[in-house]
Amino acid sequence: MFRHTYFLHLKPTARWIGMSPLERSHYIATELFPVFARFPTVMMRFFDGEYYSPQVCDVVMLETNDLPAYHALLDALAASSLSEMCGISHIIPTVESSMESYEAMPVGSEQPFSLEESV
Repeated sequence: MFRHTYFLHLKPTARWIGMSPLERSHYIATELFPVFARFPTVMMRFFDGEYYSPQVCDVVMLETNDLPAYHALLDALAASSLSEMCGISHIIPTVESSMESYEAMPVGSEQPFSLEESV
C-alpha cells in the first residue's frame, strides 16, 4: 500500500497579513488545529514559506494511507474559516516510494503500454 503525501500551498489573504504573529498563532491553535485533530489517521506538518515565496505563506504537508479521511479533512477545512485567512492555491499529491514498489513487481506482471490502446 502506498503512503500518500499532499502538499497544500496556502496563499495569504489581506485578513491574514493584517494579523499580528500572536493573533495568527492563536487562530492556528484554536481554529485550525482542532480541525486536524478530528482526523488522527492524517498526519500533518506545517511549514513557513513566506520568507521564500510571495505566492505561498505556508505549506501544509499531509500524510496518510486513509484516503477517505484525507477527503473528509479537506471538506472540513473548506467548511472552516481557513478560506478567510489563507486560500489553498495548490495541492500537490505525491506517493512515497512508488518506484520501489514498481521495481518489486514480479517479472511479467507489468502491463504493456500501447499508444493505440490509450487513444
